[in-house]
Amino acid sequence: MRISSTRMAALLSTCSAVLATTACFTPAQTPQAWRDEMRAHRMGRVETWTLSDDSASVSERVQSRFLSCFDVGTETCSGTTLNNHCGRMIYKPRAIEDAPARRTLTLQMKTNAAGPSGRAPLDGMYQVVVDIEAADVGSRVTFYGTQQATHDKVLSAIRGWSEGAGHGIPCPELVLQLREGELTTAHGISAGSAF
Repeated sequence: MRISSTRMAALLSTCSAVLATTACFTPAQTPQAWRDEMRAHRMGRVETWTLSDDSASVSERVQSRFLSCFDVGTETCSGTTLNNHCGRMIYKPRAIEDAPARRTLTLQMKTNAAGPSGRAPLDGMYQVVVDIEAADVGSRVTFYGTQQATHDKVLSAIRGWSEGAGHGIPCPELVLQLREGELTTAHGISAGSAF
């Protein structure tokens, strides 16, 4: 079979684009890389607010809810009876002090779905990073996430917890229900479950 030079050029161009896209995409490996990515990306979201309370009090309030709410796993299945696909996601929340007088909360997601997860950090791809630090007066909270609808809920909860609403604000859902018929099951699984 003979391929014309025009068709061969188009084929090579397509292959190069696919290889470049997949080979060059590397998920953020650190909280700082996630911050930088969210600042630069058009779908990134960076929101900052200040509070009159000191950063230690705000950190304590947010951290306790953040760690308890987001230590979850989900399994979702979609498709038909003949063609069903299930995906498992394990969320890993962490609290770290990565700079003097700054508490950083991170949320990572590990999944068994196909994608760039082979190059993802050991604990999964970053979903959210929250910095809580001292400000000139009180404290400053900065949220780094995306424009996803689930991140709207996460941001709203974190803002409420930081302002002292605590247990008055429920844990946000990390998995959105899809259109009717697309999601057949969605249930919590043990965060310690292996893939």
